[in-house]
Amino acid sequence: MKCVFIDETSDSKFKSYHGLSIASVDSRFYPNLKEQFQSKLISVGWDPSIEFKGSYIFSKKSGDTNVDVPERVELAREVIALNKSKSNSRMKFHYSSCESDDSKKAYLSQIEKNLPKAIGKPSKGTGKNLLSLHFDQRSDVTIKELRDLSLPILSQKGWKLYEDISIASSGFQTIGILFADIVGYMQARIETISSDAELFDGLDLFNYQRNGKIRKLNTSTEIIDGIKTIEVKKIG
Repeated sequence: MKCVFIDETSDSKFKSYHGLSIASVDSRFYPNLKEQFQSKLISVGWDPSIEFKGSYIFSKKSGDTNVDVPERVELAREVIALNKSKSNSRMKFHYSSCESDDSKKAYLSQIEKNLPKAIGKPSKGTGKNLLSLHFDQRSDVTIKELRDLSLPILSQKGWKLYEDISIASSGFQTIGILFADIVGYMQARIETISSDAELFDGLDLFNYQRNGKIRKLNTSTEIIDGIKTIEVKKIG
């Protein structure tokens, strides 16, 4: 069975920026990924009742404040590295972004355009066309809207949905959504910070090296570069 997890991201400065992150993994890899992800959180003393999400990685005031930022960055790097094996990629990522003043419309549009590529077609064989689909909770989108949008895509590609679509409030147990969240957050920082002309205007070498956003850009790029399989595209 293929497990698919979807989460969206945005930017506090560029309000019209909207990103969508889709993580997919074969179910046979999921148990080990979940065990290792949770073990790494526990090993650094992260409170399981607090979500480990992308926007908390660089924040001193958000998330579990008993875990400092350098530890969070290293934790994110180690967590993302879990998706790789010597011969292949355990977890694959598809990321898209667009500009829109309508957040809900941008979200649904990106699902429609990016989900078909993210899920591909199933392998031949009994039961190999089973797919579970999980979305991070969003207050302005109903499960019916997601179902009506997603089911035709799954059918066209030859997949059969496992039970029903799942909408979850992300946390310690939802590691697939957390993977999608972290990768989406990092990729969004790469795109928005890289294109922020005001940030780079007149910035000398000394201030470049000390600038918090530049450090965030460099760290995000380094972590994303560690992903074996990720496809990134712009959606008009």
